[in-house]
Amino acid sequence: MQIRYYLTMMGFFTFANMLSSIFLGVFLWRLDSTYALLATYSMVVAAVVLTSFPLCSWLSRITSPMTTLRLGIFAHVISYGITLYYGEALRDHVIILGLWMGTAISLFAIGMHMAVLDMTKNADRDRFLYHSGFVTSLTTMTAPLLGGVCIENFEGMTGYLIIFGASCLLFLVAALLSLRIKGKPIGRQSKIMQVIKNPTREWKGMLAVMFGEGVVGGTYDTFLVSMMTFQIAGGEQNLGIFQTVSGVMALIASLWLARVATPERRLLIYGIGAVMVAFASGVLSFYPTIAVLVVFSILHPLAKNMLTTSIGSWTYAAIESDPDYDRRRLDYIVVREIPLGLGRIIGVLLFLWMRETFAQASLLTVSFTVFPLVFVLMIPILIKIWKRHPAAQHQPTAPSQSTISS
Repeated sequence: MQIRYYLTMMGFFTFANMLSSIFLGVFLWRLDSTYALLATYSMVVAAVVLTSFPLCSWLSRITSPMTTLRLGIFAHVISYGITLYYGEALRDHVIILGLWMGTAISLFAIGMHMAVLDMTKNADRDRFLYHSGFVTSLTTMTAPLLGGVCIENFEGMTGYLIIFGASCLLFLVAALLSLRIKGKPIGRQSKIMQVIKNPTREWKGMLAVMFGEGVVGGTYDTFLVSMMTFQIAGGEQNLGIFQTVSGVMALIASLWLARVATPERRLLIYGIGAVMVAFASGVLSFYPTIAVLVVFSILHPLAKNMLTTSIGSWTYAAIESDPDYDRRRLDYIVVREIPLGLGRIIGVLLFLWMRETFAQASLLTVSFTVFPLVFVLMIPILIKIWKRHPAAQHQPTAPSQSTISS
């Protein structure tokens, strides 16, 4: 029952997020088409997430992980409320938006990761994450399309303000649903220095993977995909249509992967996904046509689903390999944000360097090709970490009752 409440809450949260987050990047680009505003926003969010995680962890210990999750949802409401308040004047207040959005992400992530750790085990975590991906895909099928239609049918920035306001209301519904989720208590004493000085072998290896994931996440996932789709599709409504196509494919992918995914298949699934996303992005960069965009909209969600779920499962497995897992699990979540946050900042700095090096006409093409290659470069690292690890050799077992009930 807890998992059902969790997935329902995530459904409302991701619908609210997908309704507006894709178009927030386009909104900022419309205010400044040089990408400087987008890069500034991404940099501020990355820096705030990195620096606020320890404080959010402390707050989680003196309250509960679910309390920080709810505060994260409310902080998302404030973030989009700032966008509503400033409107087109947001160009002068984008740092304030980044500060609130970074805080919102940190607070929500603490509760989300702890909930996943507490409700699942390594043997059934892949299936659970793909079921969660199924819920996310349902929102991806509808939210961007509704947002795009709304924006296109109102003059000026009115449509943007409507969808940002609707997201605020949906976030509040998610906050109410989260009250039905009970998290496990956490000890008041932090073990973060022990985790930093004496982590597990698997965790040491995953630090490099998390850094690479951050490099891609700070740019490619944040705004490059939506901007490439927007420029080729030509308009917010068409962007919403292509995001809906992606949502349908992600939905199908989640159902299929939930059936076939097991710990010993993660390396194979990740490898296929990494090559697929790099190939699809490269082809779209050099052949930016509607036909190729359709193919990209089919391949990209499948590949990204394979990548993010595999990395997430490995990260949780690396935490569980610690003998003192129960007392250190929150500290691992906090430490995880260090390489991720540094990676996001490095990714944005790399994009800014590209912005100064390449002509604006070719900036999107080059950056859209380069960043996904990071996933391919991480394959040898993951093989070294997990090839002979028990998680990779684990024989499939029946899913836990909690997963089946979801």
